[in-house]
Amino acid sequence: MGKLTPPQVEEYFDKHLPYRTGILLAHYRMTRGPWTGDPGMLNACFVSALVTGRLFLNVLGVGKKKGKGGYVLDRYSPRPTDVTVDDLGGVLIDPATLPKAERDLFLHFLIMADQAAAHFTVPIRTSVRILVKNPTG
Repeated sequence: MGKLTPPQVEEYFDKHLPYRTGILLAHYRMTRGPWTGDPGMLNACFVSALVTGRLFLNVLGVGKKKGKGGYVLDRYSPRPTDVTVDDLGGVLIDPATLPKAERDLFLHFLIMADQAAAHFTVPIRTSVRILVKNPTG
């Protein structure tokens, strides 16, 4: 067990994790068909889902580091105040044990979340493409 007391762990399971999961579910539901609502709402939900997805990967122990020729998937290095799955009673994932397809997916997701949502950055070229339907045609 990590740095949280049992009541704090319970609070994470009762409040914080369901809230974050709700963000992902909202984006999922908004993208199951043509979106006819405000495009700004869909974009805000997309960005929130990117940041939340990155949060969940980090909580599970999945991160990235700069390697030769670019980023590589690596164990997440939490800051002292970060909560990870081991603080909640679970076991961190060792990214090296994941299948290559999952490692590639997670790495590209983390890069995209940083570049598209968490930081202002210069444009980058990537092999990852996201299909976004333009609701106005």
